[in-house]
Amino acid sequence: MDDTKTAAPAAPAVDNKRKAEDGKGVAQQQQKKKQDPTKAKMGKLFGSIAQHAKHNRLVPALAELASTAQENMPLNLGLFNTLLYLATGGNNWELYARGREVPPTTDTNDEVTPAPSKDELIAAAGVVWDRMQACGVAGDNVTYTSLARIEAIKGNAAGALQWAQKCATTTHPVQLRLYHPAIVSFILTGDVASVLATDAEITAYGRDSLDLTEQEYALLLEAVTLHGDWAQVTGVLRRIGAELNQLAPPTVALISAYFESPRAACAFAAGAAATREEGVKAAEARLRDFRAKEAAEAAENVIAAVQRAANVPARRVRPPGPNLSGGGKLGLAGLAAAAAKAAAAAPPIFVEEEDEAGPRHTGSPSATAPASPSHASTQQPGGKGGGERGGAAGAGEGSGSPSSMADADAAAAATAAAAADAGASAADAAAADAAAAAAALAKAQEPALRRPWLSYPASASRWHVAAGQVPDKASGVCQAAGAPLEVVDLEEEEWASFAKAVAKLAMSQEQRKSDFQAYIDWYERNGPFDLLIDGANVAYYGQNRDGGGFNWTQIMQMSALVREQHPDKKFMLMLHRKRTSDAASQRPEVRAFLDELKSQRAFYHTPPGSNDDWYWLYATVRARSAGLLISNDELRDHIWGMLRPKHFLKWKSSHIAHYSFAADGRGGWRPVVHPPPPYTECTQELANGAWAFPCTDGNWLVVRPE
Repeated sequence: MDDTKTAAPAAPAVDNKRKAEDGKGVAQQQQKKKQDPTKAKMGKLFGSIAQHAKHNRLVPALAELASTAQENMPLNLGLFNTLLYLATGGNNWELYARGREVPPTTDTNDEVTPAPSKDELIAAAGVVWDRMQACGVAGDNVTYTSLARIEAIKGNAAGALQWAQKCATTTHPVQLRLYHPAIVSFILTGDVASVLATDAEITAYGRDSLDLTEQEYALLLEAVTLHGDWAQVTGVLRRIGAELNQLAPPTVALISAYFESPRAACAFAAGAAATREEGVKAAEARLRDFRAKEAAEAAENVIAAVQRAANVPARRVRPPGPNLSGGGKLGLAGLAAAAAKAAAAAPPIFVEEEDEAGPRHTGSPSATAPASPSHASTQQPGGKGGGERGGAAGAGEGSGSPSSMADADAAAAATAAAAADAGASAADAAAADAAAAAAALAKAQEPALRRPWLSYPASASRWHVAAGQVPDKASGVCQAAGAPLEVVDLEEEEWASFAKAVAKLAMSQEQRKSDFQAYIDWYERNGPFDLLIDGANVAYYGQNRDGGGFNWTQIMQMSALVREQHPDKKFMLMLHRKRTSDAASQRPEVRAFLDELKSQRAFYHTPPGSNDDWYWLYATVRARSAGLLISNDELRDHIWGMLRPKHFLKWKSSHIAHYSFAADGRGGWRPVVHPPPPYTECTQELANGAWAFPCTDGNWLVVRPE
């Protein structure tokens, strides 16, 4: 008890000591402020100018800058960039450049500040820039952007471009907004060639880092629709289809206004004829190249068919030589060369003809010959060769395309020679087999010959514009377009680039880079996989309830469904490693399920600390156009924004299958997979010459020639 009474008074002494130390710290801070008045003034100046910039008060901001001249106050880059931003009109710079009215600014106290005039901005920017140079402060990409904007406000397009180009020569990162002032200025002067040259410069500089967004494409559209020709308009539209998905209403409105304008009708009339002529030549060149590469293989397929039907020993095939007669009759190898020659010498695909309706495209004169059985095998119901349908009809309709007829003639020659070599008893079987081989080649050629510009009606002179269209979700058919929409996937070289980007980003996010590299090595040994199951997503489906949790049964049901519906496809299940060691995973049926998948190399568990999203995304991308992810993940995490939109959005629209669980009628549940739509929500140029443009509001704008 005595010890307690003695110790009690010690507590106030500790409190007093702490208070003394706190008081000493405050005193030291106050002393520092007294010793550095310049720093205090700078803080006050920066805060004041930031407020002026926020409320667009140019004059008082310049007055604050002028007040520092005599005090020799050190000014930094951030302050000058704020002043330059204010001196170029802030976010209203483009209104100034276009000569439009700029609204006043109202602050929180309802004080209205009129917008400065263009001349005031130009003068203010000069003052700030001169002071910045006098202070020896070097600029960055933000500085160069402001300087480019002031040149655009002056109407100096070349000057605006020079500032962007200067930034590109420094170590500062180049951003798309650097080039906006130059593009806007070139548009206003009607210099579409310089707009497209600037676009090419951006592409060359940032091939792997600067993807144009809808904002840049809207500017390109404005340039070509106002001052360009038909080829330039379609070039930009095709790039939009390859790079973007849904378009914002203002962009769709710009496109609609163009197609409804006389400019589009004139451009179409002039461009369609030139494009047809160019397209015919291109199609014929493609077919010649195709024949040069594939005709020999096709002939070998014909010969193989004859050999199988007639049971001709392989030793009877003689090597082809200059003398194809083989001493009086064709040998099978000589026949192969003859068939290749016949295919390569087929007549042109399309011939211009004139009638009262104007030029049209038909098949070659040989297309009017009576159809043989082989010819009939390539005919599609309802087809009438030639006419206004042009290339589409010539390639696979009517009395037979020239290419299919040439191959059928070669097949007939093969049949005759085989009959002479192997006996007439095998001729009938050989004819059927050889004709099938020739028809397969003709079908393989057909997609390469389909080009929308060959399908434009020859009499078309204007566009029919239909807004608010909604295609059928199941079939992709759009009534207004008169043709189904299609899946637009990544190009071959883009798949490789996309996979590398995913791997690079995944490794930057992983706790141990070696974990993801080990996965890549495993994939190289065991992939590719057509179908990926997001195991955790499936297991937690519908489990947000009392008693819910990680459900192995749902995973096993989904795996069984995938194997049942797609026995010819290779699939993989992916889960976190911890899921394979918890109590539920030790159940006999689960262990048997996992052991089977492991034996088939169809299972991968991600290591601790890893995000399995990167793993299944990489596997799906590596499978290219065949890859399909089964998941209800909407992929809205901000991390996905680090991937190039042109790759990620295209992949996302066509390579994710959602799912649900429905009652199975026996008191249980069964999985149901909902495949992605049979078309991509992006700008499309359809086979009949129509264009379709998806809007972010869910509707489509459709235009077609008429």
